[in-house]
Amino acid sequence: MLFGIKKFIFKNMKVPVNIRMPEEMKKAIEKIAANEFRSLNSVILQYLDKQLRDKGIEWQSKNKSQIK
Repeated sequence: MLFGIKKFIFKNMKVPVNIRMPEEMKKAIEKIAANEFRSLNSVILQYLDKQLRDKGIEWQSKNKSQIK
């Protein structure tokens, strides 16, 4: 499942977003990324995608009116 999401996410990536988080949280996510041989960015995108899907939000739809 991850590889399909990854292709879609990186193919259509257009908007940079800056976030602030506790340093300990960033270190924990970096550890996960290193263990999975992935980037910090890809781990965060995967977690955000899962949260949206768990809430029933289909953000990948071409019909942007569904995103509220």
